[in-house]
Amino acid sequence: MTATARLERFFELSLVLMIAAGFAGVAAGGGVDPVSGGLLAGALGYRIIRAFRPTMPTLARRDGTIIAFAILLFYPVDIFFLSVEFVAPTIRLLCLFSALQLMMARAGRDYFFLGLLGFLHLMSASMYTAGLGFLGLLLLFQVLAASSYASYEVLHGARGGAKTINTSGGRKAVRYLPVFGAVLGVGILALSGILFAVLPRVHGSGGYSLRGDYSVGFSQQVDLGMTGALTANPRPVMRVESLDGSSVENLHWRGITLQEFDGVRWTGEPPQSVRTLKRGQGGYAMRGVERRASEGRLIRYRVVLDELPTDVIFVPGEPERITGSFPVLLMSRGGTFRVPDRPLRGLRYEATSWLIDRELVQPTDVIELFSTRFREGYLQLPQLDPRVAALAAEITKGSSDWLDSAGRIERYFQTNYKYSLELPAERAEDPLAHFLFERREGHCEYFASSMGVMLRTLGIPSRLVGGFAGGVANPLTGTHVVRSSDAHAWVDAYIPGYGWLEFDPSPKRPMQAGGRLADLWMYWDALQASWMEWVVDYDATRQAEIAVGVQERSQSAVLSMAVGWEQIGKIFLGWFEGVEANAVDWSDWRRALLALGPVAAAAALLLLVLLLWPLGSALLRRRRLQRGSGSQDDIRYFFERALAVLEKRGVKREAHLTGEELARRLDQPVLLSGFRQVLECYNAARFGADRRAEANLPGIVREFEAMVR
Repeated sequence: MTATARLERFFELSLVLMIAAGFAGVAAGGGVDPVSGGLLAGALGYRIIRAFRPTMPTLARRDGTIIAFAILLFYPVDIFFLSVEFVAPTIRLLCLFSALQLMMARAGRDYFFLGLLGFLHLMSASMYTAGLGFLGLLLLFQVLAASSYASYEVLHGARGGAKTINTSGGRKAVRYLPVFGAVLGVGILALSGILFAVLPRVHGSGGYSLRGDYSVGFSQQVDLGMTGALTANPRPVMRVESLDGSSVENLHWRGITLQEFDGVRWTGEPPQSVRTLKRGQGGYAMRGVERRASEGRLIRYRVVLDELPTDVIFVPGEPERITGSFPVLLMSRGGTFRVPDRPLRGLRYEATSWLIDRELVQPTDVIELFSTRFREGYLQLPQLDPRVAALAAEITKGSSDWLDSAGRIERYFQTNYKYSLELPAERAEDPLAHFLFERREGHCEYFASSMGVMLRTLGIPSRLVGGFAGGVANPLTGTHVVRSSDAHAWVDAYIPGYGWLEFDPSPKRPMQAGGRLADLWMYWDALQASWMEWVVDYDATRQAEIAVGVQERSQSAVLSMAVGWEQIGKIFLGWFEGVEANAVDWSDWRRALLALGPVAAAAALLLLVLLLWPLGSALLRRRRLQRGSGSQDDIRYFFERALAVLEKRGVKREAHLTGEELARRLDQPVLLSGFRQVLECYNAARFGADRRAEANLPGIVREFEAMVR
C-alpha cells in the first residue's frame, strides 16, 4: 500500500469516528429513535469497512439528491403531525442526513459537510449529556477533528504537489498524526477552558429527554399495580451542604404530597390548593406554626439538584425561608414547592428548616375546626377490603389518642413486615390487601399507602409524601449526596394540637455494599460535582465572585510582599550599621535569612533546572535515535558534539569545509580514527536513512569524547 493510500485511510477513519463520537453522545442520552439511529449506525459501519476496501461503491449523487428532498419534505410533517415537537424531528433529520452523506461522500466538499454534521451531532449531545461524560466526548471529538484536518491537509498537498511521499515517510506520518491530533485537541481544550473562565457569561438552561424505567427514583404519583422488579439506581440527584455545621444526614427530603387514592394509585393535590409565594429581600418566606427551640432544631443548608424530570424542589422538615435564583416559587397546601419552567439540571437554592422531634413536640391549646373540604380531602377512601379497617382497629386497640394510634401503626409495619424491591409477579386486583395479608413484603410505597389508608379508616387525616431519605456523605467534597436509589415515600398525619407530623412505617432498607468501589465512587462523585459546579453551572454570578476573590487575594499578596521587603531592607540596613559600629545583632540576621529562604530556594531550583536541561535533552535525543524515531536535528546534535571535541583540541571547522575535508586536516591518529568513525555513521544516518546508523551514532560520539578526553 502506498503512503498516500495509508493517509487517505487514516483521514476517512478519523472523520467517520468524529461523527460517531457525537452520535454516541446523543444516543446515550436517549435522543435517537431506533430507526434513524440504526440507519446512521449502519452507514458508519459501512464507511469504516469501505476505508479498508476503497473499491466498495458509494451512493450515486442523483439518487442521493432525490432521497435528500424526500427527507426535507418529511421534516415538517414530522414536526407538525407525527412528533408534534421540534427537538426529536430535528435530531432525526440530522441522523438521516448524516447517514445519507456517509453513503455519498467521495470529494472534498462532501468531507466538509460531514465535518459540519459531526459538529452538529456534538452540539446535540450537549443537550443530553451534562456530566463528565461530555468532557470526555468533547476531548475525543477535538482529537479526531484535529487528526482529520491535519491528515486532509497532508493529502491535499501530496495530491497537488510534484513530490511524492516515500513509504517510510508515509508510515511515520500515519504514526505521528494521532499524537499530533491528541496534542492539538488537549491544547484547544485548555485554551477553551481559559476563555470559558474569563469571557462574560449569561444564564441559560438545558433540557433532557429522560427515559422512564422501573428503577428506584422520584415519581409524581404512586402506582401499586406495577409488576416485575425494581433496580437501585445509584445516580446522584441532589448534593446537600450544611451552612451552619448541622448534620444533614438521615433526613426526609419532602418533594410532593399525594392526597387522592383510588385503591391502586395516589395522585396529587387539587390545583386550587396552590399559591404563589412573594419574594422578599431574604428570599421566599413561609408562614408556619410557631415552633419552640425545645421541640427540635433549626438547620441551614444549600442544595444543588442534578438531572430530575420534575419542577419540584426538596426540603426537609418545615421550611421557614427559601432563597434561590428562580423568579417564581409555588407552594401547595400540602407543602409541595415547585419552580415553574426551571432547568432540569444545576438548580441551586438555600433554605432554613425546622426539624421537629416527635418525642419533644408539645400540643397547643387550639380548638381544631375541620372544614368539610379538609375532611373530604384527607379522609377520602375508595371501597376497601373490610380486613384493612379491622386490622387498623386491632393494632390501635386501647390507644390513648391519635398520636399514639399513629405511632402504633408505624411500629407494627416496621416490626412485622419485610422490605423488598421485588414486585408482585402478577397484577393483583386489590394490591393493598394483597400486600397486607398475603405477600407481607414490599417497598416503601406499599408501607406508606397501607399506613395512610389505615389512618383514614380511624378518622385521622393523612397524606402520602414522596421524596428522598438517607444518602451518603462524601468527605472529599464535604457534601451529603442523595441518589436516585434513595427515593422514598412516607406518611403525614394530622394530629389535633400538633399539626402535621411525619411517620415512616418502612423497615430499614438493606445497606448497599461499600469497600473499594465505594471509595472510587466518592472520587468520581467529587469530579462530577466539580464539573457541574465550575462548568455546567458556571454563570455570571460565579464569575463575579471568583473575580472579586482573585482581586482581594492579589491585593493582599502584593501588600504582604511590600511589607516583607520593607522589613528585610530594615534588617539589612541595621545589620550594615551594626557592622560599622561593631555591634551586629545576629538574631536579626537569622530572621533576614529566613525571610530570603523561599527566594533562595526558588533560585536554586531554577539553577538546577538550567544545569540539568542539557543532560536531559541529550538523553531524549539519544532515546529517539535508538528507537528509530529521531529527527535530522537529533543527528546534527551529536555530530556537533563531535565537532566540539575537535575544537577543544585546537581543530576548528570552518564554514566552507565538509566533514571529509576536515578529517584530512587531522594529523593526530587518535583524533583521525575516532572522527572517521563518527563521520561514517553520521553520513549513513543523515543522508542514507540508515536506522542502524541512527541508533549507533550517540554511542560512537560518546566513545569519541572519552577517547580524546
